[in-house]
Amino acid sequence: IQERIAIRGLISAKIAVLLEESQALQSWLDSQADTMKTFA
Repeated sequence: IQERIAIRGLISAKIAVLLEESQALQSWLDSQADTMKTFA
């Protein structure tokens, strides 16, 4: 049972990291789009 808890913790930690990375990527893409608009 303890192994399952540990695995569940690892999975939720990985999901949190993925969510943060996707949010960072999204904001970076938004700033890139704004830069493109400025030059257009």
